[in-house]
Amino acid sequence: MNLIDGLDGLATGIVAIASLVVLVMALVSGSVSFAVLLAALAGASLSFLRINLRERGKVFLGDNGSMLLGFLLASLAIIGSRKGLVFNVLIITVLCLGIPVYDTATAIARRLRRGLNIFSPDKEHIHHRLLSYGFDKRKAVLLLFGMTLGLGLIGIALTFSRNSGATAILVASGSIIAFVKRKWWMKVLRRIMR
Repeated sequence: MNLIDGLDGLATGIVAIASLVVLVMALVSGSVSFAVLLAALAGASLSFLRINLRERGKVFLGDNGSMLLGFLLASLAIIGSRKGLVFNVLIITVLCLGIPVYDTATAIARRLRRGLNIFSPDKEHIHHRLLSYGFDKRKAVLLLFGMTLGLGLIGIALTFSRNSGATAILVASGSIIAFVKRKWWMKVLRRIMR
């Protein structure tokens, strides 16, 4: 979560969306105590997001805040897996965090390929690329929020799918993440979001 926290509200919004999506699964499965924990994380994230977006540049998560949100979401995924929802909670959480995981993996690979320290900063994260393709900060954040929600909904569909359509859903979710690499997709999306 630390690497994706490059724009106001991005990391907080992704955690809020992921926790709300997993909350839906917890409510559907009837796990009330797990749902309460997820609701608390979602509420805290949304509360901070409201302040963060209103006080741009004055209030921000920082490294500790973004790592805390990631830790809490990962911890709740583990708690949910112990409640008997192993596949459902883990697959939805992993899919909801597809954007930060993809961004972190490509950042590490990119830095290793260039012979740099993996902790060295650069301006090639997903949100930086969206800005370089002409998106303003607000539209870049909204696009990544939409992608996170889309991946979460794919995760929910995958948990209810018990047939060969599950493979198609996984391929579709991988495609959603991978399309960020393509410049022509960015041009199309930029035109749509005008």
